[in-house]
Amino acid sequence: MRERYHQGIASYTLGQKRKLAEELSGKFVVIGISAETNTVILGGESDLFKYKLTAESFNLINSYHTFPMKVQVIVSQWSAVYEGILMPQPDGSAEITFQSPVRAPSCGQAMVCYQDTLMIGGGIITQVE
Repeated sequence: MRERYHQGIASYTLGQKRKLAEELSGKFVVIGISAETNTVILGGESDLFKYKLTAESFNLINSYHTFPMKVQVIVSQWSAVYEGILMPQPDGSAEITFQSPVRAPSCGQAMVCYQDTLMIGGGIITQVE
């Protein structure tokens, strides 16, 4: 692995392809950002796709639902709708397992779960796998 300098982590987002070093553009995308180490991690497009996420502070609108539950999930304001299985956890978080991979879900993004037009709940993404 070769280290390079960058323009600061605030200049990059997950999935970004443009404005990387000229010899890297088109070959790599940003697959991770670490504020603690001021590191931008590059990889292939396939590294962005995830099948599972955890959301903290999950706000369940009604508690009468039966779980696990099939839901439609929106991750961030620009996201497509993804099919997944919702499983709230005793600590107030929730795990979502997707039927197909989601491109570049990121810690700190909001996610909301629906069944048709009924909002089930939502939270803030804290872990992706």
